[in-house]
Amino acid sequence: WTDSRYFNEASLRLDSQHWNLMKQGQPKVPTIDTFLSDLARSHYKEKSKPLKVGIDAYVHSASFVQNLYEAFYYAAKDMGRGANEDATGNAVNGDHASRVIVEIDTLDGKINMVDSIWEGRPALPKNLFRVQPME
Repeated sequence: WTDSRYFNEASLRLDSQHWNLMKQGQPKVPTIDTFLSDLARSHYKEKSKPLKVGIDAYVHSASFVQNLYEAFYYAAKDMGRGANEDATGNAVNGDHASRVIVEIDTLDGKINMVDSIWEGRPALPKNLFRVQPME
């Protein structure tokens, strides 16, 4: 997914044989959480196994992850899972989980796949930062 600032650049740089450019906010383009919850639902129906989703905690905000959990919760609930389970199927208030449709991995301690193949990546800045006064 990319926002409108990068539509042109992404369409020029992504290999369309390997990547689908999802233009965030455009008609008929699902949000990431809708796309993944739909994918998790269909994956579970086809394979009776949860979809594995990796999240880079350095890139995604806590609110993004919360939205994902909520989307997964409702996707599983729509499939007939107990109402007192969280998004990954864990029991809440003593209710027992009947269906886990998603496993989320925060990829802690694992190499980011994009970073590992990024050729010519500029070095991270090493200069000190400056605190700007509040005005």
